[in-house]
Parts: sequence; structure tokens; C-alpha cells
Amino acid sequence: MNDIEIHIYPTSRQGFNSVIQPIRLPGKNKGQYVIFENFQHTNGEVYHGLYFIPDDLNSDMILLCNPLYVEGKGDQQSKNSGTLVRFRSTINNLEQKIFVLFRDLQGDGVEFQKVLSDHGLLTIGDGLKVRSYLIRYIRENPTTNRFQITDHIGWHGNTYVMPNQTFGINNYHLMHCNQHKYSTKGTLEEWQRQISAQCAIHNRLVFALSVAFSGSIMSILGLSQGMGFHYVGTSSIGKTLSLYLASSIWGNPLQYILSWRSTANGLEAAARLHNDNFMALDEMSECPPETLRDSTYMLANSSTKNRMTKQGQLQDVSKWLIAYLSSGEKTAEEISASAGFTLNSGQIIRLIDIEADAGDGCGIFNHSTNPAALANNLKSLTSQYYGTAGIAWLEYLTNTKQSDIESIFNKIYNKLTDTYRDLGSIQTRVLRCFAAVATSGEVASMAKITTWERGVAYQAACLCFENWLKKYGRNGSLEERNILIQVRNFIQANINTAKVIKNRAQTNANGPIEILGYLSKNQNLFYFTDNSFAKAIKPYTENQACKVLKNKGFLIYDKDRSSKKTVEHGFFDKKTRLYTVSTSILEFEPL
Repeated sequence: MNDIEIHIYPTSRQGFNSVIQPIRLPGKNKGQYVIFENFQHTNGEVYHGLYFIPDDLNSDMILLCNPLYVEGKGDQQSKNSGTLVRFRSTINNLEQKIFVLFRDLQGDGVEFQKVLSDHGLLTIGDGLKVRSYLIRYIRENPTTNRFQITDHIGWHGNTYVMPNQTFGINNYHLMHCNQHKYSTKGTLEEWQRQISAQCAIHNRLVFALSVAFSGSIMSILGLSQGMGFHYVGTSSIGKTLSLYLASSIWGNPLQYILSWRSTANGLEAAARLHNDNFMALDEMSECPPETLRDSTYMLANSSTKNRMTKQGQLQDVSKWLIAYLSSGEKTAEEISASAGFTLNSGQIIRLIDIEADAGDGCGIFNHSTNPAALANNLKSLTSQYYGTAGIAWLEYLTNTKQSDIESIFNKIYNKLTDTYRDLGSIQTRVLRCFAAVATSGEVASMAKITTWERGVAYQAACLCFENWLKKYGRNGSLEERNILIQVRNFIQANINTAKVIKNRAQTNANGPIEILGYLSKNQNLFYFTDNSFAKAIKPYTENQACKVLKNKGFLIYDKDRSSKKTVEHGFFDKKTRLYTVSTSILEFEPL
């Protein structure tokens, strides 16, 4: 915070010196507004606060409140016209800046006075006279300072606005943003040494930190939709730790990390507070499936749906652009399937799944003789050093040509597309997200914020992308791939039992038998009943599955029938129509 130079100005009362130039406003009440900061008069009394001094020397000075400074006024052409005021809170002794809308100064001023009091400004009495003087001081103050007022954080041209600081050359101020979780503790050098440096050899951690940096460059790179990454895996492998480490870039992880459950009702407000920035969401399994589906859509779509006011007018649409990291033991697709509905390709890639286990027997770590001790130590360090890397990052971005960052992104993206060729359209969209994350990590390293060697963030992004490809394949639709794998796995799991495949697992020994399917004599065809086919393809529909199986040549069906084959089989007394799949599907492997 910049030091404020103190000046002393004589007032209309002899021996009284104000720390602001006395302000005289037109009107019937003639006098001056002045501010005393613990000023001791020759009469021995101490004066502290904003006063109105009447010109009538026989009238007493009127104490209005603690020292209250007018910093400037907002854009007079916008609906957010008002005055920016500054004071020191009596609650926590911290300096507060509050933007007071002119419309809030109308009427008797009770609500306006309450807002200031809630933020720690001590006002003297609640009488109408005091409030009227205070309102005039704020509304009619002759300050020539002008601010661009905004109601959301993030980029405004070449300026980046945070709740507690503005980066860049333009004079912006953020109003109505008192619930943010951005904070700092320790120094950047301590964060680099204690946290960033220890993450350098663990690709999942490097990637997590790179995601945290990436939200601030998404608009620079021309990305128009939010991007989310989901670390999935069993408990106690370090999923939540990755959120702690990534969040330490922007604030205290204990406050910064949100849970999917608690965020369900306040997602829109949370998204606005993380515009052009990073959000961390823990414990996906605690979020109801329907809410999860809507939430991932909202975060990726970067705006709320259109809503009408009670008066029938269209409300302003909230917008944001966010990179977020999530954790959970199941994927969004698995959670949705458990509720009986499916996600299409577009929904699946809104939240990109990555196995949290790095595959080296150490959970999320690549190397460690004692992963549990390392995790506990790193988590503890995030409560001691946080927030400074985010400030350094924004300072760097606002002092760097955005075209330079775009150029780095283009080089990284081209390198990735050359490395991973013949990708489908869905896979290419996902690759672009990984390129953005790799860019943020590499640029943060160039800016000497992370202390990582060149290429560390790029390599981490490649490894995580390859992990995603392993599950979803290099081309083709994700739904097609999933249907083929599910049908293959179903047949594979049941082909070596009896020709009449039975399942008593869900019943007692004397209960009904559920027929899962039949195998042809030469074992080249597998016959599904309606129930077993529905079980094999869940949560997809019959039409979806049959279309995919037909296109790949695995579904055998009567030419005059849409999907089934008429079967003459020893198990049936008459001809029966069944879903029939070639067992050659067992050789199917996704590319």
C-alpha cells in the first residue's frame, strides 16, 4: 500500500489545522468540512474525525464520524455512479475502501450509514442532521479524481482488477466485493523455496500449479469457455493436497478451496469472484448428480442463464472465465451414470479427468521414500506461505505484451499438435486446454515466479494429456468409445461361464434367475436379452448403442429389422429376436 503524504491546512477556526484542504459546499449551511487526525489543540483537547465547522463562530464544530477521505468519483455515465471513500476500520484497524453509490445516498441515509458502520466506520450519533452533513460531504465533494468502476474482478483492457489491488496503468476500482478469499502471507522467495521448488519433480503437482496460473491468461489466449480439470482416484493419494498447493498461489488454501457441496447454491457468486482466475473444488462425490451436471455446464459456459425480473425484464447476465481444479474418487461421468443419466462428449470435456495417481507407487508424487510425511509437510507449508505468487504473476502479466504470451502459446500448441497427430475434433479441443496450462506454467517459470527449469510445465502437461488419452482415445466420439468398451467388457466378463449365462447375485438361492445372455454354438455371437443389453450399455440408450455397434460392424441384425436378429436356439421353444453382437468385439482396443 502506498504511503499517503500528509499536508496541514489552516481552517476557519484559529489554531485548528486540517489534514485535508477545507471543503466549502454551496447551500444554506455555510461552513467547512475538515479532518483532524489526533490533533491536539492548544486548549488541551484532542480532535479526531471528520468535522463540519460552521462559519458562525458562535456555533460548535460538528463531529460527523472518524476520519473519512474521499478518494474520487466513479464514471458519471454509468449506472454505477458514486464516490469512493477511504477510512480505517475500528473493527480490525485495517484501511477500508468502500464505493458509495449515489442512489444509496437518497432518502434519510439510514441504510448508507449502516453500510459504513458495518465496515468499521465510527459515526457520531444517528441523527438526521449528522447524516445530512455526511451525505453532502460524499455526494457533493469537489474531488477531481475519477475512477472506472467495475463490479467484477479480472481483465479490463490492459488492467487487472483484484478486490484489494489493481494491476496496470488505468484507474479502476472494484465495488461490492467484500467476501473474496485472496490474501497473502510470507514472501515470494519463501513460497518458491518451500512450495514451488518441492513440486518441480512431481508432474501432477506441477500441472496443478500451472492450472492455477492459467485462469489469468485464458482471455489473452482467446479462450472463450472455462476449462476444468478433475483429479480422480482413491482416497489418501494426494488429490486434496494438489488443491492446497495450487490455491497457495492466490490465498490461504483453508479459505480459498471450496467444496462442491457448499458451492452448489452459491456457484454463481463464487464464479464471479474468480473471473479470469482460478477456482479449487474438493469432494465432487458430495455434490448431487443433477447439480454437478448443471454446475460443470455453468462453469464451462462462463455465464448464467437468462432470467427475468419480477417486472418481466431481462436481468443482467453474469459472466466469467475460469480455470478450475477439482478432486474426487469418481468422475462426473460415473456420478451421473449412478443417477441414471449420461453425459455427452461436450459435457465430458467440460471437466477433463486425470488420474491423480502418477503411477510410480507414491500416489500423486513421482518420487518419495515417505509420501505421507511429504504430503503432511507440504500441506502445512501452504498455511505459512501463500498469495505472493499470484501478485507477482499479475504484476508480470500487466507489464508484458499480451502478444508475447500469445506467441508462446502458439508455439506450444503447434508443438503439441505435431507430437500428438491424428487427433479427433474432441481430442483437439482438449489438447488446446492442456496447451494453455503448459503455457501458463512455462511463462510463470520465465518470469522467475516458480523457479522451475524450462520445459518442466510443458512435460507435466504432456504426461497428464497422455493420461487422459489413455482413457478416451486419440479420435472418435467419446460416447462411441464408451459404448464399445462397455459392451466388450460385458461379454468378456460373462463369456466363459455357461452357455446360459446366469446371475443369482441379486437374489437368494431359490429366487428367480436373471438371464444375462446366450452364446452361439461356435461362440462367435453373443445374444443379449432386452434387460441384459440395457445393463451392458447403461447409461446410454438402445438407439445410441445400436447405431455405434452397426457402424463398427459388430451388431448382427435382420435386414428387415432395425436392431435385432431372429434366433433359432435350443434354449427357446420358438424363434426369438435378440440383440446379437459379434464376439470379434473382444479384440476392440481404443486408439
